[in-house]
Order: sequence, then C-alpha cells, then structure tokens
Amino acid sequence: EDATLDVAAVNETFQACWNAWNRDEPLVERDASDIGLGSSRLRLSELSWVPPRLALTYEAARLKIGNASDSTVTYQTKGPHHPWGGPFTLEPGAAHKFDVAFPMLFRRQVNGRWEHFTLPAGAHVEFRTRPKGGPRLFTVRGSTKN
Repeated sequence: EDATLDVAAVNETFQACWNAWNRDEPLVERDASDIGLGSSRLRLSELSWVPPRLALTYEAARLKIGNASDSTVTYQTKGPHHPWGGPFTLEPGAAHKFDVAFPMLFRRQVNGRWEHFTLPAGAHVEFRTRPKGGPRLFTVRGSTKN
C-alpha cells in the first residue's frame, strides 16, 4: 500500500530474476519447500502476478501413501477425534492421497501383530519390497509433489 513503491520496477526486477534463475533450464518448474504451521504442512499451490502484488497461494499438503512393492497391502488410518478408517487396499504401483492438514495414525497387521506409525502432515511414504519379510513402509525423501 506504499504509494512511493515503483510497481513497474518491482515487476521488471521480478521478471529479470525469474528469467536468470531459469536461464539454463528448459522448464520453469521449481520445487518450493512446504511451510510448517504447528503440526500442519502448507504447500505452495499457485504463484501469480496480480499487479501490484506477487500472490502465493498455499493449501494443506496432501499425505500420500504409495506402493512400490510387488505385494498388495492393506492398512487403516485414523485422524484426531476420528475412528479408524478403512481397511484400505493398495495394489502394487498404486497410491492413495489424503487431503488432511494433520498428522495421521497408520496401522496394518503383519504376521498377527499390529504395526503402528504416525505419518506427519504432508508426508510421502511408500511400501517397498524387502529381501525378507514382505513390504515395508519408507519415507520418500525430497518429495514435494503429491
């Protein structure tokens, strides 16, 4: 709201910096880090120039559970103040996405025993095949697209 701000100069500077940042890349797509807000994660969903402002829109980061193993997996999830959901069945190569802004409890039964995890908001996890013992849940590092 500063009347002394030269909006045209800011726009020109932004465009010059954007072009310099992307000059060696064929695509203008870059990853942006999530923003932590308490136990929630917010992910950049849109960037736009609405003169005289650069507008950033954030949404709750999706929680993604993928299956990179060669076995079908069955599991349940639970949010705060909610009963257990599922059971969910995840075929090899498939993924489930949950639009939740909170950590989610995860459980599945393995050899007659319950395996429990807390999945952080915005996490990307996947089942992978182990040499012995069947599929196991792993965190996918560096993933911001889910």
